[in-house]
Amino acid sequence: MSNTVEQINDGLKARVAAVLGATYSEMDYVLNVELNAFVGNEKRYGVRPLGGSATDGITAHYNAVQTFEIILTHDYVNRDDDTDQRAKSFLLFDAHDDLLKDILLKKAGVPSIVLSVESFNYPDPEFLDEENVAIQRMQLEVRYRQSLLNC
Repeated sequence: MSNTVEQINDGLKARVAAVLGATYSEMDYVLNVELNAFVGNEKRYGVRPLGGSATDGITAHYNAVQTFEIILTHDYVNRDDDTDQRAKSFLLFDAHDDLLKDILLKKAGVPSIVLSVESFNYPDPEFLDEENVAIQRMQLEVRYRQSLLNC
């Protein structure tokens, strides 16, 4: 049984860690970001697969498009206005932009599997007010090919 989606997920995590460096650490809870304990470690990342679909392929192969989500968090100072929330949102957008450039160039860290990285989007920023943490997600589609031979 193939673990292609897991390999791509691991490749994306490796690229995120390489681009963001030691100032970011991996989240303990990626499926439910709110469960993370952010005290003292607010700059976090997580990568998870979302839905996928098959696309046209060539003889003896099929192509698939798998959506992945990269989640970044950053703490902010809660004052009388939302200036720091907005500032941290911009930092997270910039970090996602740096990640996207790297992921596009390096084919999600697994060029032997990934054909291309395609459409991406950034939903609206989220804020965990009790934790003073900004959350920014990015979804991107990864196209890969699998052989139907030797199944």
